[in-house]
Amino acid sequence: MNEKAEGPEAGQADELERLAVQIESEGPGESPGVEGDYIPGDDQSQGQPKTADILAPMLQITFGLLAAKRGPHWKLSDLEAVEAARAYGDVIDKYWPDAAIGPEAAAVLVTLAVFGPRVMQDKKLEAEKAKQEKPGADDGEKAE
Repeated sequence: MNEKAEGPEAGQADELERLAVQIESEGPGESPGVEGDYIPGDDQSQGQPKTADILAPMLQITFGLLAAKRGPHWKLSDLEAVEAARAYGDVIDKYWPDAAIGPEAAAVLVTLAVFGPRVMQDKKLEAEKAKQEKPGADDGEKAE
């Protein structure tokens, strides 16, 4: 009952059987993949935060600043930030595997998170104050 395939399928069946034997002979944890294949997250150093873990708050801060300036529709949800960070993190890890984002980046992020919204609020207050000091369109007098 062990029939051999004929035609083009025979070559594919033989190749699959050859790969199965190779995988079994290599043992667990090994694969016949091409040397140098990129596997996202595979090259992370122990104890180092993953790129995506650093990018998620960066994206939230950046879009939070945009939301303060342009409107609430620019604010990212937690899920949007995490998914975007994973996607961009994989690209960064693939093309710039030695790019270490360490405590310096965290310090910059915290600074932006603390000062950014306050600077935006200052600008908003200045604009409101300037608007109040301009002559009114109704009576031409300054507001007090």
